[in-house]
Parts: sequence; C-alpha cells; structure tokens
Amino acid sequence: MRHVVDTGADYVCAGDASCLMHIGGGLARADSAVRTVHLAEILAATR
Repeated sequence: MRHVVDTGADYVCAGDASCLMHIGGGLARADSAVRTVHLAEILAATR
C-alpha cells in the first residue's frame, strides 16, 4: 500500500477482483484517497 500511495496516483488498476479488494482494504485502513478500479471498468468507459 505504501508504494501505491508513494506514486501520488489517484487510482490503482488491476485485472483481478480479489487483488483489488485486498489493496482497496489496505488503502481504506490507511485513510488513503487512492481508489481501486478494475481494468474492465476502464475499458467499458472508453469508446
């Protein structure tokens, strides 16, 4: 989680839902503003 936060990114993306849940939980416990997003969500939002 520290490495994700240290990047300064607003979002972190992954293709595995369980990985995103694990990372998202850790970020939430650390009161981080970084949010998780699944790769499929990004692809669905593009034309």
